[in-house]
Amino acid sequence: MKKVLFCLVVLFGIFDLIACNSIYNKSLELYQSKKFHKSIKFHNHSFNQFTYKGNNYTITNHIVDENDLGTVKEGFLKTLVIDTKTQKVISKSNKDTVSLAYSGLYNLSDGLAISVNGSYYKVSLSSDLKSNNEMLSIERFKNDSVGGQLAIDSSDCRIVKFKNKKFRVSSEIVSDDELKEFLGVIADSKTFILDTGKEIPKSELNKIDYSGSSSDEKREVWDYGEVYLLAEEGTIAVEINNEYRIARLE
Repeated sequence: MKKVLFCLVVLFGIFDLIACNSIYNKSLELYQSKKFHKSIKFHNHSFNQFTYKGNNYTITNHIVDENDLGTVKEGFLKTLVIDTKTQKVISKSNKDTVSLAYSGLYNLSDGLAISVNGSYYKVSLSSDLKSNNEMLSIERFKNDSVGGQLAIDSSDCRIVKFKNKKFRVSSEIVSDDELKEFLGVIADSKTFILDTGKEIPKSELNKIDYSGSSSDEKREVWDYGEVYLLAEEGTIAVEINNEYRIARLE
């Protein structure tokens, strides 16, 4: 009888481990593919070059006035985290990174423009570029850096910190139209205990719970993304699992 019970506990532990890993992998896949039009692909490790419908384009440092924009050629939303020292695309933000939000490709009378962090920059066919000095430089965005100011609270995954202030993430959802100023991105994923917000380390997720002590824990997997300011004072919007949730100042 004891052997039977032991086997059942092992099986339940295995099933629990498989389920947790499946949820975690799906959440990462969701973040990587979210709201990004398939016809626009940024080059590996590049923030200013992309491919669109088979053509290679470069984002230039030439700013375009909003009044000069034509119709939207391709609507999309893409966020990249850039290391300001190496100018390479990385996976997580830190004190030496800048978050760039790309949101739409527009027609111009003499070409195309793209939105980067709320400003518009002319886009050129890479083959037409005369000098690398024309390429969009990361120096332009260094003052936009929120590295070290935007993070997940170490003791409670339900809290996001911005400029040393704590914002508790709620279950209330806001639409894209309600988003205001782009604050940055938290490119991270956490598995935690829902009641306490305490993170479950990945090393613990890989262990089989023979005793069944964690069976009563309600686990949550949050995939964090972009963070925006909202119109209501003391509120921000935090992207959780591809939805924007209201987070309020504590």
